[in-house]
Amino acid sequence: MTGVPCAASCGRTTRRPAWPGGALCHSCARRRLHRHGRCSRCGRVRSLPGGALTEGATCRDCAGIDEDLLCRSCGADDDFDTLFRCCRCSLRVRLDIVFDDGTGAITPALVPLVAALAAMEVPSGGLSWLEDRRVVDRIGSLATGEVPLTHDGMDTLDFSNGREHLRELLIAHGILAARNRHLAAFERWSTTLLATIDDPADRRLIAAYLRWRHGPRLTRLAEAGTLTESRYAVARAQTNIAVRLLEWLHDRDADLISANQADIDVWFATGPTTRNHSRSFLRWAISTHRRAPLQLPTDRPGAPRAITEAARLDLLSRFLDDDDIAMVDRVAGCLVLLYALPVSRINRLRRTNFQPADGGLALRLGDDLVPVPTLLGVLIERLVEGRDHLTSAGHPDSDWLFPGRRAGQPIESEQLAERLNRHGVTRAARVAALDALLTTVPAPVLAKLLDRRPWRVADRSKILGTDWRRYVALRVQS
Repeated sequence: MTGVPCAASCGRTTRRPAWPGGALCHSCARRRLHRHGRCSRCGRVRSLPGGALTEGATCRDCAGIDEDLLCRSCGADDDFDTLFRCCRCSLRVRLDIVFDDGTGAITPALVPLVAALAAMEVPSGGLSWLEDRRVVDRIGSLATGEVPLTHDGMDTLDFSNGREHLRELLIAHGILAARNRHLAAFERWSTTLLATIDDPADRRLIAAYLRWRHGPRLTRLAEAGTLTESRYAVARAQTNIAVRLLEWLHDRDADLISANQADIDVWFATGPTTRNHSRSFLRWAISTHRRAPLQLPTDRPGAPRAITEAARLDLLSRFLDDDDIAMVDRVAGCLVLLYALPVSRINRLRRTNFQPADGGLALRLGDDLVPVPTLLGVLIERLVEGRDHLTSAGHPDSDWLFPGRRAGQPIESEQLAERLNRHGVTRAARVAALDALLTTVPAPVLAKLLDRRPWRVADRSKILGTDWRRYVALRVQS
């Protein structure tokens, strides 16, 4: 039997059965079957082998294709990887190959991850991930035992986002113990930095600064789940500038102990503003009696500015009503504009933080329940039903209100802040929300309710002229 030219004009010939419009070669027919979405005729979400490649794609039935298109492994008639196998079965076969421990079996420790990948809601995503040779090599080295299945073993692999993604998958499925990636990065960076300091006394001093100043603080933040990239970056910046300060003092034939007030004044007066970061190191050295007290430049930022109340309410109305804004942004924006919550707290909210109360929802903040307006409650319910990133293996039974791209983790606070900033929800908007709350709630109560630093809320209350006496007067009037 002689083949006929492929109807897609690819230059190949084929002996395949003809579809409406002509016969397609295996490659072109597979490309058509790969399309998956809503049929332009019946509206069902299916494989779309019919119609043009760019638009007007249709499912098998609407296209009038008579060929029996079924997965030969499981009998599925949808979501194909090849002409004879669906994506899910192809993924299962691929996983068995990639995770093979060398004996034709899968190491028991890795079975939970393999099972989660095989059960992905969108198996084509898993297939795409396993097309990367670097991913396959990493998995293979762990599956065969060439690299120990531990954090130390993972650290021997070349550093990359792909390596950390695999680590986070292993953590999410209980194969590796939980470990904060920023804290681990800080430890690796500290070791590298200390190795670059030639002077033994300076090296000991910076090592102590890292161990007793930054180490405990970053550990506390990691335990609270609030250690972010920006906070880790501040620790690096403060340490780097401390190293440069010591080098600068050596150039002046001095060191941290012998430096006088004039030296320190020149340091701050003649250099870039990044030298302000060295205040942390100098305060630590003075407080731990590593040198005599010094006068350091003050860092007194002005009172934070707030947008007008009308602007806050306009923003809030837009987030409540505008369906063109992503649901993540709408809910997060409302939480800033109503409760003055920082994004570093919003991003770590869980579904369980919202509880039924009086026929609606209430937000649990610490030990207290705060009523949620009805319109916001509706948005939260819609968000929960359609949360992002739940179709992969990275979020098994996720309770995060805002799941992120990283396995088992919520959206990064910096990423959420950037998204909200595009809509005008900035620090000034959050300050305006705090101002609105302070008109009705006394500073100590509000600080406890929102789990904010009392002195910061009190300072803002003083600026606004609100105090306990006004609150008592309002209570008496009511």
